[in-house]
Amino acid sequence: MRTRHVGWALAALAFLIAGATAVFVASAGAPERAAPGEAAFPPALAAHLDKLGEALPGNGGESSEGPGAAASAAARRRDGGSG
Repeated sequence: MRTRHVGWALAALAFLIAGATAVFVASAGAPERAAPGEAAFPPALAAHLDKLGEALPGNGGESSEGPGAAASAAARRRDGGSG
């Protein structure tokens, strides 16, 4: 009976060691994150991206009618219909 308890204790210990190892490995490979309020990009890249963002027309550069508007217009031209 005592050997059965020792077996369960060793199994539980092995399970705990495996779990601790998994947590350690997962946290060691995680990249560092920027602190809140701190830029996620280097300053030169952030300035460049801001400048590019200003160059896009409204709605992120998409048509105000939606992403499928060009395909719908092409289908109407091809079919000769208006709707």
